[in-house]
Amino acid sequence: MKKILSKTILLLAFLGLSFHSVQAQYVTIPDANFANWLDTHYPFMNGNQMDTVWANVYNGSNMNIPNLGISNLFGVQYITNLNSLNVNYNLLTTLPPLPPNLTYLHCKGNPISVLPTLPNSITNLSCGSLQLTQISNLPSNLTTFYCEYASLSSLPQLPASITSFTLNFGSISTLPSFPNSLLVLDLSYESITTLPNPLPTSLQHLIFPNNSVTTLPPLPNSLIVLSAAYNQITCFPTFPNTINNMVIVGNPFTCLPNHIPAMDAATLAMPLCQTNDVINNPNNCPAATLNCNTCVIIPDPNFVNWLNINYPSCMNGNLMDTACADIINETQIYLNGLSIADLSGIQYFDSLWYLDCDNNQLSSLPVLPSLLQSLNCSYNLITSINNLPPSLNFLNCSFNLLTDLQNIPSTMKSLGFDYNQISIMPALPNSLTTLGCAGNQLLNLGSMPDSLTYLNC
Repeated sequence: MKKILSKTILLLAFLGLSFHSVQAQYVTIPDANFANWLDTHYPFMNGNQMDTVWANVYNGSNMNIPNLGISNLFGVQYITNLNSLNVNYNLLTTLPPLPPNLTYLHCKGNPISVLPTLPNSITNLSCGSLQLTQISNLPSNLTTFYCEYASLSSLPQLPASITSFTLNFGSISTLPSFPNSLLVLDLSYESITTLPNPLPTSLQHLIFPNNSVTTLPPLPNSLIVLSAAYNQITCFPTFPNTINNMVIVGNPFTCLPNHIPAMDAATLAMPLCQTNDVINNPNNCPAATLNCNTCVIIPDPNFVNWLNINYPSCMNGNLMDTACADIINETQIYLNGLSIADLSGIQYFDSLWYLDCDNNQLSSLPVLPSLLQSLNCSYNLITSINNLPPSLNFLNCSFNLLTDLQNIPSTMKSLGFDYNQISIMPALPNSLTTLGCAGNQLLNLGSMPDSLTYLNC
């Protein structure tokens, strides 16, 4: 009995030693900085010795080790459950095989010259340094690519899964084709002369300032952001009305194919391209098309902005649809203090009876709606008024530069032209009840209508 028990103990001891030898498989981590960090953060380390079996099943998912002076990442491949790896700004010249389940890899700021084949599990890749000259492949499941300050001359084929592509502050001049899945394309501060044609149909952000692009392909109708500043573009394609953020300064264009609300006042002031216009269109850009038989161009950018805010369904940039119900049926308009210099287009508001456009930059008035009854155009720069609608019964044109006032409608009841430069009293209708004419150069008031009940001259 004792002999049998002794054999059993020896057998169990042998099996225990054998089991331990299978479970504990150690490798040496050669980089002291990496080993120290691992030893501090992971239980499968003993100094610079890693138990690879334990590391293989360890459930730690994130490794954030930027700027630690690490030059060798050997050992990371054994942490197979690793999900996110950040080794930015270390001293790595190459990468070892990476864990098979890795989805986030951030390795920018390392002197890596060639980015090796990466696991297809990676969805988010951030890389870049002046030493980086080649990317061997991009993972098939990649959705986000970010690279800056690289010396790349070309790129591998992009996976169909990619949605965001950023390449900044480098020297690349040749681009691959981009899949239609792409939503964001950022190529700021590169050496690009052309963009892929066609652009992805789903593209929402197109950003390529400070390049040498000379022409643009057609812009997709999905576009929201266009940043094309400081290139060499002379002719732009039609701008989709979906754009809400746009910067195109620093290009040698002289006219535009169309105007859209996202443009600033200076851009909206640019003329539209017209055929045979050697002054505004010396580059012979394609002429702007209205694409609307009832549309007219509104020339004043400040008036355009106001119209786009208040009648968005009737506007396409600086094009106003004169058949739009909101335009035809509007009865009252207030345009105070908007720096408007040209009210052309107001005549299409067929039902308008009240218009207040005081405190602007108007030097003249366009044809006004025929049903207009009340007009306040004080505090402008108007020098002459002689085209008033016959239905007008209230007019305040004080504080302008008027030298005369002609053809006052016979329906006029209240008239104010204080502080102008009028020296001869205009012919006043018999319907007038209120008159203000102070601050002019009148020497003689002449005869007043019998209907007048208030006079301030």
